[in-house]
Amino acid sequence: MNPQEPQQQSTQPPNEPQYAKTVVAEPLKKNHKKLALALIIGPTALFIAAIVISALSNLFFSAQINEGELFEQVPVGKTILNIITFLFGAVAILTWLPGLIIGIVLLAKQSK
Repeated sequence: MNPQEPQQQSTQPPNEPQYAKTVVAEPLKKNHKKLALALIIGPTALFIAAIVISALSNLFFSAQINEGELFEQVPVGKTILNIITFLFGAVAILTWLPGLIIGIVLLAKQSK
């Protein structure tokens, strides 16, 4: 192009800017409801499951212990299962109150 030539201006209108698509609020509202129910029910169900598993494992392993011995050898499986159920119960107790609060807030939240 020669610098002395006049520049031609285009007569076309500028292109419209491309915006992101709008997200529909309905699926988001359903996800909030599902998440809220999971936060409310999840820790309680985990705690109940930990209690049931602990009770069943202690019942099962108590039948295998020999009677009459003062200090019995505890099976490794019982120890591992007791540690796992303790951790499940601890997680359930630590997440119960925050899950309940956040779940109630999400259930009460209204979409605009």
